[in-house]
Parts: sequence; C-alpha cells; structure tokens
Amino acid sequence: MIESQKENVEQQKNKITIIDQICFQIQEQAAAVKSNAQKFAEALICVIEEKKQKVCKEVENQAAESIRRLVTQKSGIEHQVQMKNTVIEKAETLLERSTSAEIVLLEKSLDAIFQGVMNDVGERVNCDLEAARRFILVENETLMDKTITEGIGSLETFYSNTSAHQSRAEGKGTSEAIVGLKVHLNPKFFFR
Repeated sequence: MIESQKENVEQQKNKITIIDQICFQIQEQAAAVKSNAQKFAEALICVIEEKKQKVCKEVENQAAESIRRLVTQKSGIEHQVQMKNTVIEKAETLLERSTSAEIVLLEKSLDAIFQGVMNDVGERVNCDLEAARRFILVENETLMDKTITEGIGSLETFYSNTSAHQSRAEGKGTSEAIVGLKVHLNPKFFFR
C-alpha cells in the first residue's frame, strides 16, 4: 500500500510538472500573441500614415497649383489695371490741354482707345479668372466602420491534445528560413 501511494505521489508530481510546463507555454503563447497584435497594429498604423502622407502631399500640390494660377491671373489683372490707368491719365491730360474743337475730335479717338483697352482687358479677366477651388477629405467610412466593428483581429483559443514529444515538423522551413518571411511546415502528429 505504501508503494502504491508512493507511485500515486510520483504521478501527482509529474502532473504538477506538466501543469507548470503548460502554464509556461501559455505565458509564452500569450506573449507571442500580444507581440503579433502589436506588430500588426504597428503595420496598420504605418500603412495609414503612408496613406495620410499621400493625401496631404496631394492637397499641397493641388493648393500650390491653384495658388500659382491665381497669382498668374492676379499679375495679369494688375498689368491690365496699369494699362487702364495709363490710358486714363493720357486722356485726362489731353482733355486739359485741348480746345473745344480738339475735344470733339479727341472724343472719337478716346472712344476707340478706351474701347480697345476695355475689350482686351475685359476678355482676359472674364476668360482667365479661375473659380476658387475648395478642398475636402472624403473619409473612408467603410474602413472606419470595419475597424470599429471587427477590430484589427480576434483571439481564438482551442484545446490541443498534441504534445511536443508526439509531434514532428518537416519541410524547408525547419532548416532554411529568411527572417521576416513566412515558412511552410508539414506537421506530423503521432497518436498512441
């Protein structure tokens, strides 16, 4: 009976050792899953950051192009204003120095001068004036909703009746591997 109890105690000690090993494996698996979740989240953040930078760069380019066009139009309008002011000053000077008879003759030539400048200026302003562009971000609501509802992944737990001493893995991944790339293994399980 003492021998039987000693054997039972040894079996219980073996179970305790196995439980300790399983606890250690669970801690290792939990740490690996947390690490994988962290890496995956960082990869998502990196992709999102790249997409954000792309949108920001596109906005900057579009804004710069719009501003460049408007500055060009502004320069053209400023030139036209200078031309009009010059014609107006010349016309005022001519009117101040002319007699009544010359004014009648000047009226026809001033009409022609003003008409030519005004038509030229008016056509350029009306044709070239660009409407102010507006920029908005069209948010990817589907991506946001999917991330909120589904998250970045999920945790699956399952029970396995296999143990390391009853398993074997074969394939190139067991002897040849490149860091950062997935390997394909052919697991073999032996049951008693």
